[in-house]
Amino acid sequence: MSESGTNALSVAYVDYDKLVADFQAQAEAANAARWAMGDLAATLFDVIHRSPVLRAQFAKQGLSMRAFGRQVGLAPAQLDALRLTAEAFPARERHPGLTWEHHQVLARLLEDANPATRRKWLREAGKKHWTPHQLRREVRPAMPRPETCAEERVRKLRDQLREAEAALDHRRKGTAHAAGSASRSKRQK
Repeated sequence: MSESGTNALSVAYVDYDKLVADFQAQAEAANAARWAMGDLAATLFDVIHRSPVLRAQFAKQGLSMRAFGRQVGLAPAQLDALRLTAEAFPARERHPGLTWEHHQVLARLLEDANPATRRKWLREAGKKHWTPHQLRREVRPAMPRPETCAEERVRKLRDQLREAEAALDHRRKGTAHAAGSASRSKRQK
């Protein structure tokens, strides 16, 4: 900071429009870098975890996703976020008008959703110019609540219990009917 309270950068950027353009260019580069890092992490994960031969070679050398993260300066959670977002949205499914963060929101919140559901939300976010925060706020209410999932499991278990009780009652009646028929047959002889 200089004595006047402004920093050297503000003097170099007196042209506001140029500042905006430069900032947007940097934001686009950062977005592209996140996708590239995610694609690289997904490739490495695929190599390490899906190929027994390569997994053994990497293990002999003490290489792992965690070790890779340490070498490139990323915490495991950061590396996972990059990888999972890239895996959830292959290059052909990425919305060009939205940031990596938009895609990350959907990769996390809709982890188990089918790709069509994720694409629908991306289109909606692009059409309505939502920020990642707005997208998260819109998606959350549409997701099944954990209570709903638990209630659904309870309902299914109750249905199974009723079916089992009905089958048991049917067997009991069948057994009682067979026993009654057998005793009538003995009496008739």
